[in-house]
Amino acid sequence: MDRRDFSGYRRLALPYREEDRTDRGFFARGQAAPPLPPRERNGEKREFPRAERGQLLSRIRAGCRGVVFGAYGGGASSVIILPEAWEELRRMICFGQRAAVNCYEQQYQGMGHVFAGEGRTHVVVSHFLYIYSASRSPVHASVVETERDGVMLDRLAAEREIYCRFEKRCNLMPDGRQKDPFLADGESETVLFGHTHPDLGCFFSPPDRRSGYATAAFPAVTFVCDPIRCDMKAMVGIHEEDAAVIVAAWKESGVPAGSRPLRMFEGAGKRRARRMAEEAGRQGMERTKQACRGSREDGALRQEEQMRRIAAGLLADSGCRGRYRIYRGKKGELRMKLWMRKKGEAK
Repeated sequence: MDRRDFSGYRRLALPYREEDRTDRGFFARGQAAPPLPPRERNGEKREFPRAERGQLLSRIRAGCRGVVFGAYGGGASSVIILPEAWEELRRMICFGQRAAVNCYEQQYQGMGHVFAGEGRTHVVVSHFLYIYSASRSPVHASVVETERDGVMLDRLAAEREIYCRFEKRCNLMPDGRQKDPFLADGESETVLFGHTHPDLGCFFSPPDRRSGYATAAFPAVTFVCDPIRCDMKAMVGIHEEDAAVIVAAWKESGVPAGSRPLRMFEGAGKRRARRMAEEAGRQGMERTKQACRGSREDGALRQEEQMRRIAAGLLADSGCRGRYRIYRGKKGELRMKLWMRKKGEAK
């Protein structure tokens, strides 16, 4: 049995009814969820490979190649879904549309890798497994304690074992891209337990907070996704820290629906280069405006001087005495008034 075998996990059904939900989407009755199996919350803390978010994203760009990023939620920690895992998740929950299979809550399990940053945790998800729940409704999905469901969970454990056995052998795609660029850090293990909130929005209800994989030794992810409203939310570890959800998708699939650009997750070098480019653009625009302004002012001065010469020439040619005034009209155009009288004529 592998070191992260959760085949004994049970999320029991509660008879929640639609009227038990408040407008905010939380369960209001205050009825506690059935107790989960004992978890070793005081176990020895594991050491994980060290990496920051920017380094992980750079490895994904280099290994997977041809990817686009989208982000949901926020937080110092992050949950990064690799392109192949995203294809699996979006298909199993029909992300971005209302379908017959996603009108009721669904459950799924994520496998991947954990990395430790500076005071934060980054979880990379490389593979999703669908959990066939024995009991489903729009507001809950449960694996009920029966002999049949125990067999199903044993099969889920077997699926995990098969995936780990072949993931390195099948990691390269025909065009040379990698499905999981982090296998050098170790094989995938169970890192995430997730479920959907069909057309309810993304939040963590009290039962959700009491039914996760996280222990003091292992900062697993509790995950929720609304496939109809195109939103996701995640929390990491027993302290339930909010985590940003970053989806890496193949370019041919496009940016995930409902996500925001990944600009806030750029590395320091890219942020500096972008700021310099924006500043250069602003300075260039200002210089252009000043040049145009100078050209307009120079043109106005030349036009005014030309009008002065015309007025002086008219007075000289007529042999009259007179004066003139140059002024601007309502639309900013230059105008001239000319007064003339014959020599010797009274003012």
